[in-house]
Amino acid sequence: FTDGTPLTAQHVVDFYRCVQNPATASPLASTLAPIVALSAEANRVQVELAHPLLYPWEMFRLPLQKTCTDASGTGLGPYQVAEFIKGDRVLLSAPGRPNLSFTAIKDPVVRVLKLLRGDIHLTQYDMPAELFHYAKNRGAVASQFPAANYVYIGFMLTDPALRDVRVRRALAMGINMAPIRAQLLGGFATPASSLLPSSHPAAWPAPETAFNPAAAKALLAEAGQADLKLTMLVSNNPQTLRVAQTLQQQLRQIGVRLQLQASEFSTLFDRVKKGLAQLYIMSWVGRFEPDFFRFVFHSSQTPPVGGNRGRYANPQMDALLAELDRTTNRTEAENIARQIQQLQHHDMIYIPLWRPEHVVLTRPELVGYSVNLSGDFNGLLNARLVKQAVKQP
Repeated sequence: FTDGTPLTAQHVVDFYRCVQNPATASPLASTLAPIVALSAEANRVQVELAHPLLYPWEMFRLPLQKTCTDASGTGLGPYQVAEFIKGDRVLLSAPGRPNLSFTAIKDPVVRVLKLLRGDIHLTQYDMPAELFHYAKNRGAVASQFPAANYVYIGFMLTDPALRDVRVRRALAMGINMAPIRAQLLGGFATPASSLLPSSHPAAWPAPETAFNPAAAKALLAEAGQADLKLTMLVSNNPQTLRVAQTLQQQLRQIGVRLQLQASEFSTLFDRVKKGLAQLYIMSWVGRFEPDFFRFVFHSSQTPPVGGNRGRYANPQMDALLAELDRTTNRTEAENIARQIQQLQHHDMIYIPLWRPEHVVLTRPELVGYSVNLSGDFNGLLNARLVKQAVKQP
């Protein structure tokens, strides 16, 4: 661990048991539900499952910490937290390695100027296209990497208006994502057609709902919601706010008065988990396997137990998820997974918005940095700073 404590098999067992313990109230507990017994033998962890699983790997991707209730962030790896100022700065240090300093700079213009001045070596995420190209034309190294993130509008499906699928479909028909992706997102985004990576054999590419304001108005009138007022929770990320304001204008044209409430992500997430939202913009981050569908769509997986943030409940979906859990035939599992995605689309559980590309600007002296599908900063472990040759006048 980062504090020098050796990692042992018993640590792994204790961590998983801590996550499973109902008293911990971990949102990851349901991921470990198939595990019925754990034991440590020398450097081996023995895991006993309730039944065979085709997709067990999600259980073993949990980021290990010294204990599952450790708020200090004592995890694995060469770095440890040397300084932490909430909302401002995190400093990581490790013997024989350069310090890593992460600073919160919300304004992308300020970030780019600091990068070009040499105050920072790297900026990632939330980068308007014009700033990206501005920095590139002035000597910054501009890179784009594919992402597995899935950005969506979620519904609180217990809401009297939003529980009607006609209302959800009308909202989808009132949104025109193509110009948002091309202009506001600078082309650094693609349609979010599946929670699974597009290369996954079980991925079903859901068609994007066609923009049709007239049909949306008619559907709202049919549902008795011709004059609808809704509140959407969003993070105060500048890019997300720009998108939300555009959605607000688009939905106004179909008779929906959308009020936006922006806050820090932690506040937004807490309100969504407690069911205190009508609409919200959030994302799922990671490269998922079909077993992830149970965590987000099964009626038993509402927060804090699971990730069913909108309180979706459909016996047909629960039955499909049970089939997926039982089968040991990969072809059958992929077929069931496609049916799950088709039902997700039919029931309009989410309005998929986009998959962002990871947009990165770096100083020329930072070499070897790359970004994985999840978009974390692990690439810094392989990056290094090199001296730049001084150009002769």
